[in-house]
Amino acid sequence: MIQAKSTERPLSFFETTVEHPIPDLSNQHVQQRLCGFKLSATGTRALAGLVLIGVASFGIGLVTSPDQAWSSLLMSSFLLLSLGLSGLFFIAVSYLAGAGWYIAMRRIPEAMVSLIPAGALGVALVLIFHSSIYPWVAGHEGGELKGFKGYWLDYSFFLCRAVAYVAIWLLFAAFMLRNSRVQDRDGNLSHTKRNTVLSAFFIVAFSLSYWLASTDWIMTLEPHWYSTIFGVYNFSGLFSSGIAGMILIFIWLKRSSLWEASSMKNTCMISANCCLDSRHSGPISGSASIC
Repeated sequence: MIQAKSTERPLSFFETTVEHPIPDLSNQHVQQRLCGFKLSATGTRALAGLVLIGVASFGIGLVTSPDQAWSSLLMSSFLLLSLGLSGLFFIAVSYLAGAGWYIAMRRIPEAMVSLIPAGALGVALVLIFHSSIYPWVAGHEGGELKGFKGYWLDYSFFLCRAVAYVAIWLLFAAFMLRNSRVQDRDGNLSHTKRNTVLSAFFIVAFSLSYWLASTDWIMTLEPHWYSTIFGVYNFSGLFSSGIAGMILIFIWLKRSSLWEASSMKNTCMISANCCLDSRHSGPISGSASIC
């Protein structure tokens, strides 16, 4: 007796036979659960105090040692800028890799992206109001340049490049974060595909622009010294400090009971249900989990 072969295929890892209802992310209860984070009054005062200390220290430095104060502002602003870019880089790599595990904590690198404007503002203040820290701008002895380096370090061209770098980073950040927020509302996987394409272009633009920016803003403080690996060195610092920053934020959220294990499990389920059809496989890279 010949038995008919079953036409059912084995389920893949991402498939399920159980119907999971897609939650309504516009529901007020769901929104409160996902977006209920609010910094305490004590935390707000502590951060405000740190900002005031920083501003006061910079003001004192302008009186006692102006060049050192502006140099410190440049380096600290470049650090903030690098931390923000590390968040955007992490998001882009995760999209390109089709990673699903990072969805539950994606809001951390997305929040870090907000450091880009702050860091860019600090760098702009230095380049506009105290560009004399660069010997080739101030015309100090030994600061005069010839050949290609002289053309490249023309002050007007230098400022135009700085604007272009920041504009590229902000545009990619705006479009990618916008797609992420819209996907939270409609759960449409097309936003993931758009961000994957944007991520591919961003990686190329970022690798070139960050290398040039670190060379322009940091290495030209010593215009007659150069290193062909300086951009790679700065990127390694960006990546390691960015990962460390995300880990510290995650630990703080866990210890502050702002990210409980049960909440994390629920938000992961919401992300999975929004991204997966109950009968068809697909990458878990859709709706983000926490705001």
